[in-house]
Amino acid sequence: MTIIICMRLGRRRSIAVGLTLGAAALVVPHLLGSRRQTDGELSSRIEREKNPVKKAKFEIRLGRLKLNYAVEACVKDDHPRCQELLGSFLTLMKSSWDRLEATGRVARKQADGFKELDIALREGGRQLEDIKQRVPYQDMAQIDSVEKETDQLRAKVLRVLFPALDEPEGGSRRRKPGHGKPAPGAAP
Repeated sequence: MTIIICMRLGRRRSIAVGLTLGAAALVVPHLLGSRRQTDGELSSRIEREKNPVKKAKFEIRLGRLKLNYAVEACVKDDHPRCQELLGSFLTLMKSSWDRLEATGRVARKQADGFKELDIALREGGRQLEDIKQRVPYQDMAQIDSVEKETDQLRAKVLRVLFPALDEPEGGSRRRKPGHGKPAPGAAP
């Protein structure tokens, strides 16, 4: 069909149509989503990467992958494997945090990496909540432990991203001299 269209349009238009179709063939797979990386590929990228922020991002991706594997193992009632993968998830998230913190960057100004970690921890918390519904009562303690540590780590990330969250209410802002508290009932 493409050949018939090209023959009717003339040489210039057929070249334009051909280039457009060729470009679409190259671009469409990327728009639909690239191939997922395996844990082996991510591990090797982590080993090769020199940039600590990029290395942390790869650790975050690998951690999310491990958590997805943990959910699958849990669904299949392979609880020892699930717990092993949850431990890997938590180790990777902590490593990513340590790596980002060691860069010395101010997270609220240079949030690259910190935002990804926050998102991964937030989504991970939701997945851990879902896993708890699928495991026997005896295995819940491990998941509760991972969930608690994930929440604590996320709280650290949020504190560096949004330092105002740590400040007591009204404690950090100083009023200019002569500008005391407004009178009760007065408009601010």
